[in-house]
Amino acid sequence: TIKSLILEFPTEMDPKAAQWTGLSSRSVKDEYSLGSFLEISKKYFKSIKIIGHVTDERPVFLLEK
Repeated sequence: TIKSLILEFPTEMDPKAAQWTGLSSRSVKDEYSLGSFLEISKKYFKSIKIIGHVTDERPVFLLEK
């Protein structure tokens, strides 16, 4: 069987994401960005595809193990 995940990723350019990533109470270990998301996802998933967009700054991904 193939294990799959469908995920909407608000990029760093999304207004709502910018609000919650900029909170002073949030500890920042790594940069929040689409590039960071893709880099980390490649460690855990063999296939990563954009299958749509909610908005221009909110792509929807299909990730498969």
